[in-house]
Amino acid sequence: MPTGLGNILRKAEDDSGYRYGLSLPDIAPRLYAVLPEKISKEIVRSLDLIEAGAAVSTASSLAALASLPLLARADLWAVAPLIAIVLAIFAYSGTLRTAQGHGRLLATAVDLYRFDMLAKLHYRLPTTVDEEWDFNVDLSNFFSYGDQLARDIMSDYSYVHPEKNPEPPTSSDGASSPPAKEQAAD
Repeated sequence: MPTGLGNILRKAEDDSGYRYGLSLPDIAPRLYAVLPEKISKEIVRSLDLIEAGAAVSTASSLAALASLPLLARADLWAVAPLIAIVLAIFAYSGTLRTAQGHGRLLATAVDLYRFDMLAKLHYRLPTTVDEEWDFNVDLSNFFSYGDQLARDIMSDYSYVHPEKNPEPPTSSDGASSPPAKEQAAD
């Protein structure tokens, strides 16, 4: 990417999903749908802060360029371009730090909620790390490719649908056992 901010954001996307075989740009809409409101709000807030910081940095840089002729003056206005460039640097460095935090937030979302996404998609949850990796690579490809190729990729996987009325657990003699009592909170 041409900027440090772009590099940090791209690395955040790559790192958060890649360690599980997921492509975050491909799975993000489905993952965001299962995130709790608290994490969703934090992701939106960090993106808003990144956008605002980038806007302040850009505007300050343009102001510094526009005010360069003021350097020729020998009065107080000659410091205007310097103030603008210092403001641009501070805004940009703050935006970089916010982007790094955003990357940690994305990684946390994938770490904690990738299985919730799979359950909502009605896929069987993987039981081993290798099985998870292989499935996630196929799932990411499924979301990024065209119709027929996507169908071919996922044709080996079957859906798992939750039972609408699960049977109550039975005891060894075949009789239904009552649900376990919850202990009262102290």
